[in-house]
Amino acid sequence: MNDPAAAATPSGAYPLPAPADDPRFTHGLARDIAETLQQHGFPHLTGSDRVNLMIALHQFIYAPQETS
Repeated sequence: MNDPAAAATPSGAYPLPAPADDPRFTHGLARDIAETLQQHGFPHLTGSDRVNLMIALHQFIYAPQETS
């Protein structure tokens, strides 16, 4: 079935191919995003929130690695 809305939506820049290592993906990146969330009125991260944020960021930024 053809969905005209889907056809009109350009594909995004993300996810990127998952590299073996990316020096840009750091705890500092997550800290900056956490600070931005707070500046917009969201609660301070506590407990496992930082780990969950890192996981969510990784899943958004990088495509799943294919396993053979």
